[in-house]
Amino acid sequence: MKALEDLVSPLARRLNSSIVSSFIISWTVINYEFFLTLIFSSQPIKERIVEAEGYVSNIGTSWMLPLLFTLLYVLVLPIIDSFVALLNSGAIIRSNRNNSNIRRAELLNEIINATEEKRLNDIKSGYAEVQTLNQENASLRALLEQKNTIIEENTKALEQIKAETDSVISNLQNDYGHMQGLYRDTSHELSQLKKSLDKGMGI
Repeated sequence: MKALEDLVSPLARRLNSSIVSSFIISWTVINYEFFLTLIFSSQPIKERIVEAEGYVSNIGTSWMLPLLFTLLYVLVLPIIDSFVALLNSGAIIRSNRNNSNIRRAELLNEIINATEEKRLNDIKSGYAEVQTLNQENASLRALLEQKNTIIEENTKALEQIKAETDSVISNLQNDYGHMQGLYRDTSHELSQLKKSLDKGMGI
């Protein structure tokens, strides 16, 4: 990714700032006879213009060749620069790798030259740390198992509470329906009783 950015960045800078100027310079250098004829020729101005136009009438030489040099400057030179930079970075990486290998060898010699007592102490210290970590891991596993057990118990309790709640809601719905039926029957009976009383009283 870094190499691609190194390649694209010079291209963008040249396309933004140098493509026009490089084309003008290339065109001027290749078609120098056009300017020499216009400026230094002793012929009349009209003849000078006609003669100068003859130098730039060839599209391939007068226009395509400057365009080719412009493209080479804008596109090819950044690639060459990036390639050279890549080679330099490779050499730097190899140099750093060699320095790292030398330093690694020096450290290895220092470790080899250490006393047996120090190495034994380091081993004991590392073993003690490993033992401590193992104990901590065992405690964490036990705590995790305990938490999992509590979660399972709570889940079962919640499921039971939900089932009981659903049962209570269902019973309440049934009782509500039954009470509605009783209310309708009672209302009907009261209505009939009222009609009988009204009829008995001659109303």
